[in-house]
Amino acid sequence: MKAEITNFLNNKYLTPKERVRQKPLNNENLNVSLRAKRNKLLQQSDWTQGADSPLSAEKKAEWATYRQGLRDLLSTHNQNTIQTWEDYDAIPWPTKPE
Repeated sequence: MKAEITNFLNNKYLTPKERVRQKPLNNENLNVSLRAKRNKLLQQSDWTQGADSPLSAEKKAEWATYRQGLRDLLSTHNQNTIQTWEDYDAIPWPTKPE
């Protein structure tokens, strides 16, 4: 607690992302980070798949492809392909439709 106060007073407060990145990258940290980001993006695009969505069938299909790419991300990127936080930052996330 004392170190946290000192860091805060010295403007060395860490954001949640910075705190996570102080930990070594392991399978647990990787999965938690990937799932959190993926789930947020899926939640933000839920509206595109509803029956009352104002999107055309073509646009819904584009969004469905994007959402499937998000779901597939965890099976294609894991501890074998990502060794550092820099590798994590370089993950090619699916492109959101316009």
